[in-house]
Amino acid sequence: FPKTKVQILSGDPRPEAGAALLAIAPGRITYHGDLSPEHKSRAIGPQSLYVGDGLNATLALSQATVSCRIGQRVRGFAPVDIEIRGPDLRTLIRIVRYANRYKRVLFQTGALALAYNIIAISLAARGWFSPFGAAVAMLSSFLLLLGSALRLSRYEEEPVR
Repeated sequence: FPKTKVQILSGDPRPEAGAALLAIAPGRITYHGDLSPEHKSRAIGPQSLYVGDGLNATLALSQATVSCRIGQRVRGFAPVDIEIRGPDLRTLIRIVRYANRYKRVLFQTGALALAYNIIAISLAARGWFSPFGAAVAMLSSFLLLLGSALRLSRYEEEPVR
């Protein structure tokens, strides 16, 4: 996500702890270390995704717009929106990509349904639709929307680096 700003909030007191992460994308990634759980929760901004293991992150997880617990160090301790059992952050990237695709397909399907219904209502108002035509139109509308939604099941994901 080339334009996304990433803020890493860590409890690790070592100054060099975030060096490898900062090297990934200087300018986009900021690192704050030696933070208490309270400091982490105060640093959570609006429209944020917070990823933590749940151990000292419970307060911050509760403050975030979307919270994600990763790993299995702490289970079921704090309710989260997403739980990734393995330690692989690439799973989170795949989830965010799929969510963006889902949102795009949802808006396209809604726009398609709106256009289709406006046309159908206009034809019906002019008396150009018989009851059988209306039934066929409803079935066609359902199949069109189903086909649009099925695009999500054929999601081809690009590799995560």
